[in-house]
Amino acid sequence: MQFLGLIPDKETATARTLKICQCLYEDEIDFTELKLTKTIKGKSIFITLNDIPGIDIEQIKSKVKGISGDTKIGKMITSLRQAYNKTNRMPMSEKEREQADAIPRTYTR
Repeated sequence: MQFLGLIPDKETATARTLKICQCLYEDEIDFTELKLTKTIKGKSIFITLNDIPGIDIEQIKSKVKGISGDTKIGKMITSLRQAYNKTNRMPMSEKEREQADAIPRTYTR
């Protein structure tokens, strides 16, 4: 959609994360079992799409433009959960909230 035909609307970070989560759900990822961080040399870092076994990254890339295997999905899901629970400043629309509800256990810890 465009505003005055000049500036295209940008997809929100929340909407983008929800698209990725929908793809992961279709690949049968259980979000309650997914550990969002990993420890390397004593430091905790967020996981990337490459760290999730059994997913089709190419399929996700075809549905969500501009992502790669290095996309920090752990950070994105953490932010999504905070937005859903209203514990950060990232807004979540009612439509996005309904989309999160449609993906089982995406927004819970």
